[in-house]
Amino acid sequence: MKISTILFTLLFGGSFILFSCNQSKNIDNKETNSEEKGNMGCDKTATVMNYKGLDGCSYLLKLEDGSFLSPTIKDPKVFDFRDFAKAKRVSISYVNTSGMMSTCMKGKIVEIKCCSIIEEGEPMKPATDEF
Repeated sequence: MKISTILFTLLFGGSFILFSCNQSKNIDNKETNSEEKGNMGCDKTATVMNYKGLDGCSYLLKLEDGSFLSPTIKDPKVFDFRDFAKAKRVSISYVNTSGMMSTCMKGKIVEIKCCSIIEEGEPMKPATDEF
């Protein structure tokens, strides 16, 4: 094989790889709420639900539309996870995660970006038919 053919193949292949990735595209296809769109406030309201009776679960967040979130908090400055024990309702902002697994089989796993307590009190316990 000629050196010019090898050089052309390497140059063409390298430029294809270099220019085929669009840096501004969200490659992970993560859904985001307003936190990543520039709004720094907590814009979603959620009810804190105590699902400790369900294997592998702890506190889940129930959104106003009835869907559940399984929160993860990577930055302790955002919110101390133990504070969910004294919260009935919270205001949150989050990013959907991908590639994470949980032993709790209820709720979508999300990373909490902003969290503040709206109403203090004991978290809601689910009805027994929700297990």
